[in-house]
Amino acid sequence: MRALTEHIRWRLAALIVACLLWYFLAGETEVGASVPITVQYRNIPRDLEITGEHLERLYVNVRGPQPRVSPAALAGLSLEVDMASVHGPGEKSFSISEKELGLPAGVRLIRAVPSQLRLSLQRTATRKAPVQVRYASGPPVGYRVASERVYPDSVEVAGPASKLQQLKFVVTDPLDISATVGSGEFRVPVYADDPELRVQTTKFVHISVILAKIL
Repeated sequence: MRALTEHIRWRLAALIVACLLWYFLAGETEVGASVPITVQYRNIPRDLEITGEHLERLYVNVRGPQPRVSPAALAGLSLEVDMASVHGPGEKSFSISEKELGLPAGVRLIRAVPSQLRLSLQRTATRKAPVQVRYASGPPVGYRVASERVYPDSVEVAGPASKLQQLKFVVTDPLDISATVGSGEFRVPVYADDPELRVQTTKFVHISVILAKIL
């Protein structure tokens, strides 16, 4: 009788385990999902610049158990592009794999769009560029700009070498002198129109404007 009782207990335990396994396996039906991924670039060499268009977001198709490919489970995923192995300018390709994406366990990468990242890199260069004042409006009626002084009259700009070769000047924010009487002193931001270039030495310039009556 005791042996029969033990046998029944073991059968019940096995049945419970089987039911639990069925429950968890059935609850993890595989599904597919398309997920937007943020691209992060790290270890960019200090003497190199990424030029042209480079992705900040891509889409990946993944497949895995339903709870693990839900929006909540995949939120915050990013692709880290490690550029520590890059030592010179030129065209570079980077593959997209499950390792770089850091997908949850059991989730597989099916496809990435695009399937590779291609980057164009140039040497970082610097040079001085003259400052050009932009006016938001003209002087009051009957007056003209007789004198304009800018300090500093040039600033150091950094960026890809090919972009710097094309740069003729940097510009100020539009300066409003419509209410200026006689003369005026202004402190305004200065910037390069090309988003791949950046002003290094100073972000502001001082402008002295003297107006004269039109005779």
